[in-house]
Amino acid sequence: MPDSLEILRRAFATDGIGDPLARAGIAAIAMGESGLAPRTEASYSHTPNARIRAIFPSRLGHLGDDDLDRLKSDDAAFFDAVYGGMLGNHLVGDGYRYRGRGIIQLTGRGNYAALGRKLGVALEDDPDLANDPETAARIACAYVLARWDRVSWESMKRCVGNAVASTEAVKDAAFARFQHEGTFA
Repeated sequence: MPDSLEILRRAFATDGIGDPLARAGIAAIAMGESGLAPRTEASYSHTPNARIRAIFPSRLGHLGDDDLDRLKSDDAAFFDAVYGGMLGNHLVGDGYRYRGRGIIQLTGRGNYAALGRKLGVALEDDPDLANDPETAARIACAYVLARWDRVSWESMKRCVGNAVASTEAVKDAAFARFQHEGTFA
């Protein structure tokens, strides 16, 4: 994690983010989404159905166990069911191709394209570039700041991910620790 925090600090400096609340919040969100380690969203094939329904209630909450078991056995079909037809995903396969990556688990062709343009990185053409640590940190900064209303930590958390209790707890604990320790003061 120390290397990841240093990479985030460089991104904060590059992008002119000096507000300690914003810095701690972005880092805490990344901690909850990925443990601050850039990665591609993993298969849900071994995830309990109840957890899948909690993470994706509007997309998969209506499926029975048998249907959900069949769907999660095929990663491409699963991610297309979760992300297809939204977030700029308009082609068959976009849900899988533009599944979560980086330290905030960026999803959607539209988000990859927009952030790629903003950062000067060909993310839409090569989504795996979102896993480059420096790029992942800059994506986290740009994504959160473009969506955050600058009101509170709670409103910042709503900018990224689904409100799943276990992930929220990680984010809250990291934010409290970063604030208490003055990690980004």
